[in-house]
Amino acid sequence: MKKISIIGAGAVGSNIAYSLVIKNLAKNIALIDINNKLVQAEVLDIKHGISCFGDVNIKVGTYQDDIKDSDIIIVTAGRSRRPGETRLDMIVENLKISKIIAENIKKYYNNNKIIVVSNPVDIITYQISKILDINKNLIFGTGCSLDTSRFIFSIADYISCPISDVSGLVIGEHGDSQVIVWSQTKIKNILIDDYCKSNNILFDQEIKSKIENDVIKMGANIISGKNKTHFGISTCVCHLVDIILNNKKQIISLSSCLDGEFGLCGVSLSLPFVLGQDGVEKLEESICKNLTLEEKSKLIKSGNNLKEFLDKYII
Repeated sequence: MKKISIIGAGAVGSNIAYSLVIKNLAKNIALIDINNKLVQAEVLDIKHGISCFGDVNIKVGTYQDDIKDSDIIIVTAGRSRRPGETRLDMIVENLKISKIIAENIKKYYNNNKIIVVSNPVDIITYQISKILDINKNLIFGTGCSLDTSRFIFSIADYISCPISDVSGLVIGEHGDSQVIVWSQTKIKNILIDDYCKSNNILFDQEIKSKIENDVIKMGANIISGKNKTHFGISTCVCHLVDIILNNKKQIISLSSCLDGEFGLCGVSLSLPFVLGQDGVEKLEESICKNLTLEEKSKLIKSGNNLKEFLDKYII
């Protein structure tokens, strides 16, 4: 009898609801949005296909009726990124929206787990965490989970191997200063440099730089073609919900408020965390300890870049 509330019935929120229905992960789903006409239409559209996939109750929700007894709250509301923009270009408008959302959640909050999707996700995650003042394991942003998925797909395409053969990680900002952990990227559990060398696959710094650039620009490129992204992030969120509700315990690159990790405080960014039924359970130290000096330097730079925006826009 699990229940999930999704705040924001736009393309991302409605696609997350649809993905959850398809996976039959929760008995009850509440979709909350200030646009009553939109949210009613999305609920009806999703409802009409439910009978083939399971007995899921999806409804138009409210903060008062649905926040308290939700196992997970998913925040997606905010304006979308426009062609040519970075995620940080949305900061002023979406901070205002997320502040209102956080204050409404706070009225009825009951130790629910919160997944923040709204962009810029690192900034919004930090703001909502600060307003709610809750245990940091209960709230996290999707962060670089989508970037990691995009990176793995890019490597699989280049190597011409199944995605299941690739393990990799992107950390830092969900944005232009993200950091690919090349030092721990593997194909069939073999370090990628060694794998390419033994299989006569060209893999030099120029190739790495191109892949990095492609992963960073992937979201913008999708937006330039269809004015939004929603399928990729929706399935990522569905995966996170599955991990929590079924306690699958998996290492995911998620955005969480830091308390001195890598010397960073007062900022939220992505690191490899173990996710489970209790939320963000712990930092995966083995990965962090084995970052190269260059990767650590880039991560700290990414954190400091985000901190500058936080200091400027969040009082």
